[in-house]
Amino acid sequence: MNTDRIMMFKISALLVLATLELAACGGDSNGGGSNSYTISANVYGLLSGSRLILQESDNSAYSSITVVADGSFGFKTPVSSGSSYAVTIASQPAGQSCVLQNGSGTVSSANVSTVTVRCSPLPYTVNVKVSGIAAPSGLVLQNNGDDNLAVSSTGTLAFATVVSSGSPYAVTILTQPANHTCLVIDGSGKVTNANVTVSVVCPWNVLYSANGAGVSGISAYYLDQTTGNLSAAVVGSPFTTTTNLSPSSVALTPNGQFGYVPGGSGEVSAFAINATTGGLTAIAGSPLSVGANLTSIAIDPSGRFLYVMDNGSNTIPAFSIDASTGALTAVPGSPFSTSAAAGGNSQQVLAIDPSGQFLYAAGGALLAFKIDASTGALSQITGSPFTLAGAQGFRAITVTPSGGFVICAGWSGPLQSSAYVYSLNESTGALTFVGSGSQNGISFTSAAVDPTSRFLYVGDDGIGSDNIEAFTINASTGALTAVSGSPFPATNNPQSLVIAPTGGTLYAGGAGIYEFAIDASTGALTTIFGNQGSYIFGSSGLFLSQLP
Repeated sequence: MNTDRIMMFKISALLVLATLELAACGGDSNGGGSNSYTISANVYGLLSGSRLILQESDNSAYSSITVVADGSFGFKTPVSSGSSYAVTIASQPAGQSCVLQNGSGTVSSANVSTVTVRCSPLPYTVNVKVSGIAAPSGLVLQNNGDDNLAVSSTGTLAFATVVSSGSPYAVTILTQPANHTCLVIDGSGKVTNANVTVSVVCPWNVLYSANGAGVSGISAYYLDQTTGNLSAAVVGSPFTTTTNLSPSSVALTPNGQFGYVPGGSGEVSAFAINATTGGLTAIAGSPLSVGANLTSIAIDPSGRFLYVMDNGSNTIPAFSIDASTGALTAVPGSPFSTSAAAGGNSQQVLAIDPSGQFLYAAGGALLAFKIDASTGALSQITGSPFTLAGAQGFRAITVTPSGGFVICAGWSGPLQSSAYVYSLNESTGALTFVGSGSQNGISFTSAAVDPTSRFLYVGDDGIGSDNIEAFTINASTGALTAVSGSPFPATNNPQSLVIAPTGGTLYAGGAGIYEFAIDASTGALTTIFGNQGSYIFGSSGLFLSQLP
């Protein structure tokens, strides 16, 4: 019995001790003492992937919570009964605005669970940047099928209805402007924490660029009719030609249906041109292997015949163009030899006179051919090759739109280049040298004459020069006179020049694309923009096409 009594005494003592210890610790269900309670917040409307930071203060300590989803979240630090609490939003989630309710008060012997945070997406604006034609009157755009926006001028405009972050947008064209077709580029997506700007292009002209210097492909850009700037890249640009083609130039049929690109690998890539977008689609059978090293291309004004200069074999392959498909078929007798008349000197560039009767090949010699109007076959003109007039060779050739003169540009000696003018006999195609221009050029590689045949521009891509020389052309004699202020700096190795049909602007391709305004009275150039064209790398050939 004594043993049992002793055991019961020990158990009673342990129970009393445990009770005293528990009382000393203030034990309760809150884990922070009988006078300590938790603060929790209820979050609603938080978007997936968002990050909200809440903070609570009881005047002596701070506790924070990072919330990434809806739910109820408790702060780790308990608050004593009778103490004040204050929950605040330390950081709003991106693209949303959260509002706090019941965020402060006094703890009164109970956990606090009445704090509420309600989040809603911020409203963002869907904008459109309209470019292309000067006055797109009648153009009406829609966003998400019901928010109409009437457009009467180019520039940036906003839809009236704002869109919340995380919501979709889809810009479409409800009504096209009169006699024109506009395009929406990348018009749909999801608004993500920022205003959206969609590009709407009403293409008037498209500038095509052969990406030379060992880079395959053709880049295409819409031009703004008002400013002349590259407003946007054509969807799908740059367009693939063929492996290692290294395209040297671009030529389009006069009706704008088909485009052709020759290259150093001896192949011609042929494309059908989308009349609405200006995009390129390879024609069946493209690319066509035609030679060894193609350096130039020319299409006659009727769009029936295509000629390429094969510098590797000193021949001119000639093709008829199928009016329906754009497919190429070799002209009888093609390719046509240039080597015998040229004495073995390689040729580089081609040009056809405005009447479509004569083709000229320039390089180590200056050759002239009669074009058979029925078959496209070539026959050398009496007197060809014509004198180089002291030049060592030509790298550019152009014919004045009036048809009166052929102008070649090339080197006349070490680090010396000049422009050489020949009068053109419009009956026979024969050439007579009439004079040359400046000897100040270092390396003339391109030439272009404005539509009025009044001004000549020559690109100089020599080391340390990178200029465009400008001349006036005497309508009677063809004599060249330097334009005041010439040469004009281009700084982009101008390897290709093209002038807009209106004559008001000149584009220079090389290491990027430069645009110049042409003074209608003097021919002087003023830089409008430079180094545009995100895909350009050695733009060795430019071609400007007006969409229907």
